[in-house]
Amino acid sequence: MKKFLALLAVFGLALGANAADKTYKLKLASTWEGTTPVLGDAAKEFKRVVETLSDGRLEVRIDYPSKHKSPFGILDFVKGGQYDIGYTASYYYKGKDANTMFFTAVPFGMTATELRAWYEFGGGKQLEEKVFDKYNIKVFLAGDTGTQMGGWFK
Repeated sequence: MKKFLALLAVFGLALGANAADKTYKLKLASTWEGTTPVLGDAAKEFKRVVETLSDGRLEVRIDYPSKHKSPFGILDFVKGGQYDIGYTASYYYKGKDANTMFFTAVPFGMTATELRAWYEFGGGKQLEEKVFDKYNIKVFLAGDTGTQMGGWFK
């Protein structure tokens, strides 16, 4: 039995070594340039965290609008397979589906805390999955800038 367990451990280590050698290159399309305060920084931080936590097995290439030329085409890029990851705001796609606006900051909308509570505990996540499933896209929250200012101005 001990020999079997030792053999199993060696076999497991060998498999782990092969898996660790393999790297995956992911392409991320961003709506915002890397120089955009906060939003541009967040994409770079995402890249850093993913590459660090994966011990370099996941490599993320960020393409900004200056490269892909379509800051509001991220949904189509991911749906069409040109990019693995899209970093954008869902309200940019209200022309495709008005329901996309409910999962992001909007004028006179919920605060970041209220939106997160609704998303996690009030059925928001399930509704978002239903909206984006038809595009074959899995959505993950990537921050919240809070309620957008609103007003009536001349």
